[in-house]
Amino acid sequence: MIVFLILLNLVDLTVTITAIENCWATEANPIMDYFLQMGYPYFVTVKLMGVSFASVVFWKFRAKKLTSICLSIALGVYICLNLHFLNAFL
Repeated sequence: MIVFLILLNLVDLTVTITAIENCWATEANPIMDYFLQMGYPYFVTVKLMGVSFASVVFWKFRAKKLTSICLSIALGVYICLNLHFLNAFL
């Protein structure tokens, strides 16, 4: 499940940059928009480090029930986000 979360994050990152570059969308998250305004290297670094940190925490506490719930929520959010992207591009 953690690998799937990382893959979905990479898809989100790629689609977000592509959409912004082509003026199809803007960054909706004000925190990430701040880093985007600083430049793509900052945006990419923060985006990847955030999910990487969460993945390490999920792995470290994988035996806890709360971890499973939080990971499921994170996956659900990314799945919905990617489905939204897919719908927007079709």
